[in-house]
Parts: sequence; C-alpha cells; structure tokens
Amino acid sequence: MYVEHYERSCSALIKVLSSESSVLTFLDLSRNPVQDRGVVQLSEGLKNAKCKLQKLNLSFCSITEEGYADLASALKSNPSSHLKELDLRGNDPGNTGVKRLTDLLEDPHCKLWTIRLLNSSTAEEVCDVLTKVLGINPLLLKELDLSGKIQGDSELKKISDLLEDSHCRTQILKLNKCSITEKGCAALSSALCSNPSHLIELDLSENKLGNSGVNPICSLLSYKFCKLQKLK
Repeated sequence: MYVEHYERSCSALIKVLSSESSVLTFLDLSRNPVQDRGVVQLSEGLKNAKCKLQKLNLSFCSITEEGYADLASALKSNPSSHLKELDLRGNDPGNTGVKRLTDLLEDPHCKLWTIRLLNSSTAEEVCDVLTKVLGINPLLLKELDLSGKIQGDSELKKISDLLEDSHCRTQILKLNKCSITEKGCAALSSALCSNPSHLIELDLSENKLGNSGVNPICSLLSYKFCKLQKLK
C-alpha cells in the first residue's frame, strides 16, 4: 500500500506538470519509494510540452533499468523539455541505464546539462579524470584496463570510490603494474564487497601486495555475492 500511495502521488503530479498554469521548476522526490512504476507516471508529465520542470531529484528512489529507460525515452520524445538537471544517485541502472541517459547529453536537441549518477564527489572526480585518460566514460566500459595508468595506493583508493558505486558495472578490472601494496588491496576489497556482483576477472599482477595484501582479496572470494572467476 505504501508504494501504491507514491504511485498515485506521481500520477497526481502529472496533472501539475502538464498544467498550463504550473510554475513548478524543481521537484525533489529523493529517498522516497518512487520505484519504476512511479517513474512511468512522471515520465508522462515530462513528455508534455507544457512541463516547465528544470531540475528533478530522484536519488535513492529504488529505480532500476526500466525506470532509466522510461526517463530517457520521455526526454528524447520532448525536444522542448526544459529539464537541465537530473539526479539519479543511489539507484540501480542495470546494464543499459547509464548509456541511455549519457546518450541524451549528445543529442543536440536535449537541454539536459547535468546528470548526477555517482554518490561521492571523489567518484565524480575520478570518473571525469578516467574519461579523459581512456577517451570514454568508464561507467560505459565492461572492461576497465588501468594497467600502468595509475600509481600507488592513494590513486587506487580514489578508483575504489568509483568501483563501489552501483552505477559502476565493471566486469574485468586490470590493475597490473600500478605499484599497489597492502593498503590499496584493503581499499579495493572493501569497495568490491560493497558492489561485487559484476566483477568476474581481476588482475593485480606485478604489484607488491605481500601476504597482508593478498588476505583481504582472498576474503573477497569467500563473500557470498562475489562472482570472481579469474584472479591474477
């Protein structure tokens, strides 16, 4: 009943967003159980040319890939949309959610300036840096090869902040020749325990891990959600 209440509330919001007299430009529904069914309702409002909404916050709203697809479709179908900022932190984008939304930023008709996906400022910073280094947003890559591209535990700690975010879907992670020690391994293991379900291959060869560095990685293998199939 609680979720249905929010679905009905989202349905009521459509009438507000679609009203000629509406002056609503900022809508914050963060940390409410909007879910995909609520997003379907909101997307109908976003499709309407009368909608004046400029900023929409849907962070931590239990939205999945289906909801991301609905939002992307709605914004693409309404070239006159005024929406400039969309916040989807703390949701689960599935395998295609990030791509559907980032593709919007390349659409010349889309007025969207900012899509917030990552929970921490460090993760956002690392994502921007890696995008420049790799030539593509790392959130779109199933294989993240950072061999020799980062050096030391402090840089790995920053990378770990990105890896632990639900929007990171990395399946193959290569970190050989990165001067990683036991401290880096501890940070990496902690991050992968937070978001472990996608990683199937990890390469840490040619680093100075030592026994105390190997231990947290071995502990990761015993974690029930870990899907690692190959470890170097």
